[in-house]
Amino acid sequence: MKVVKGLVCFFERRNMNTVDNIYLLKNQLEEKFNKPLEKEILENLHDLKSKEYEIPSECKNLFEQAYKTIKSVEVLLENNLLVDCNSLLRTCMENIITSTMIAINEGVYNEFKNLTLKDSEREFSIQRIRNLFKNKLKEIDGDLFEDISNTMIQNMLDELYNKLCKYTHSSLVINLTVEICNNGDDDILKFSVKMILGFLKVLLNSCMKYFTKNETQLEYGL
Repeated sequence: MKVVKGLVCFFERRNMNTVDNIYLLKNQLEEKFNKPLEKEILENLHDLKSKEYEIPSECKNLFEQAYKTIKSVEVLLENNLLVDCNSLLRTCMENIITSTMIAINEGVYNEFKNLTLKDSEREFSIQRIRNLFKNKLKEIDGDLFEDISNTMIQNMLDELYNKLCKYTHSSLVINLTVEICNNGDDDILKFSVKMILGFLKVLLNSCMKYFTKNETQLEYGL
């Protein structure tokens, strides 16, 4: 997990107790993490759209929409619209997982295309698709997930998805979020959104690379 190791080394080399060093970390993350990741996401997205791959067009469309959703979240985050951020993060996560699985699993793809099915009639629920996705993650990106057990991956995906659902559907959680933002105490919430956003960017890139066969390894150099 080169990203994590790079961050650890960065913190070990610097005393992060001062405001100046916090700004330094922010700039380092932008230059050494966000920009190279953004560049590779765009390259993989361009390859998927412009070259012939044996994957459904729906897969390409959902990957493209996931990227557009990420950009929308960045705009909302700049304007402190955190409730909307979390709603879109959930949608983005669903699109990444679904787009990957409809390209891998024929049963998921056939059911995805059948709009006449009721939720109760579907064999592949959102939970089951996440389970199938979990089993493919080490194949999709062994470097990122090699040190994490399937159980931990499952728990991570379920916890993240369930929390995003609460921010979307729970009126109580939404109300608390609005109150926190109105009181100016939203630093932790912003940090949470940024962390989830970063994870989804990495996940989107990894899934697209799985299909483009792009073997480039990002060197973050933190």
